[in-house]
Amino acid sequence: MKIKMILISLLLVTANVTFAQHNIQAPVCKPNPHGLITLEQCPESHQQLSVKVSDDLDKITIYYNGQVLQQLTSEESFASPSAQGECPVHFLDANFDGKCDIFVGPGYSRTYSTLLLWNPQTDKFEPMTDCEGAALQNIALDPQNKKVFDGGSSSYCEQDGEMMVWKGNKLEIVESLVIISDPTQYQANGVKYQYTIKNKKTGRLVKATNYVQNLPLRWRNYITTMGF
Repeated sequence: MKIKMILISLLLVTANVTFAQHNIQAPVCKPNPHGLITLEQCPESHQQLSVKVSDDLDKITIYYNGQVLQQLTSEESFASPSAQGECPVHFLDANFDGKCDIFVGPGYSRTYSTLLLWNPQTDKFEPMTDCEGAALQNIALDPQNKKVFDGGSSSYCEQDGEMMVWKGNKLEIVESLVIISDPTQYQANGVKYQYTIKNKKTGRLVKATNYVQNLPLRWRNYITTMGF
């Protein structure tokens, strides 16, 4: 009888833990006046979760209410950063499913980041499988239109941006933006104007202009938000 009661208690504890994991609260992140949520707007703390990155930056440990929930290693799950230094952690709903996801990075090199998506089917955080080479340095979420923007500096006069949508566990680039601030570098970069937007899939020109106010609203919002 005692053994049966113990087994029942263990099953109830397991069930309660699983239920709690399925109900990890999504963080509250309010869009800015342009409708976007930047990484800096996403909280670095969570009332149920905490994350520790090892000193060697090769292991991520996720805690749920103080207990180890999951460990991920660079050998199995994510790319180790190429430069030493602390990597910040942010909590967000990256794929607009109402669940809490975890963003680790970017590191000091600004070329490393790991986006962990909560999978309610496996009760685990799983690394995003692909983002078509986007570095995820300066992401901005557009929850209303379910778009993810990312961008960064390629040289002293060039800024690049991508507008992406989720396809399952992958981010697919829809449009790309190139900003060349030095007119003497237009020819070297294969452009004729300061701002050039192309359809990523077809390569077709969407917009080319020297004036930010002539860009589609989606890109004006991102450029204004990121200060490009």
